[in-house]
Amino acid sequence: MSKKGDHAGGLFRFLIVGGTAALAYALVTAALVARLPLPPGLTSALVWIAFIPPVFWCHRRFTFRARAPRRGALGLYALTQGVSLAIVSTAGALFVTRDMLVDTCLYLAASALAAITSYALNHLLVFRDHPASGSGNIL
Repeated sequence: MSKKGDHAGGLFRFLIVGGTAALAYALVTAALVARLPLPPGLTSALVWIAFIPPVFWCHRRFTFRARAPRRGALGLYALTQGVSLAIVSTAGALFVTRDMLVDTCLYLAASALAAITSYALNHLLVFRDHPASGSGNIL
């Protein structure tokens, strides 16, 4: 498969993993914001942080499966999520309405912007450009 084909396939898989994670994040965050007396920005940040390990694992196994993670990839992934966390928590702090439907849309939009940033950072920094040795079928 060509390098361009590999990139397109990785981007498609990223959209599947990221879209699923974004929907889950938006629903969980909007539900918690609507029901808990915590500040919306804090709630958003805590949910985002809780999603880091499982979403990293999904990206590692599905999205970037033909690319080798760098040493300490989970830590680097967590650091790159700082930018995404800033986007979603700022949106939560500034624009939340405490209406489940409106806030789900808000968090989905913030997640989409964060996803673009996340893909670029992961593609360039976290996962290397060469195949993992002996990776085989890792699904």
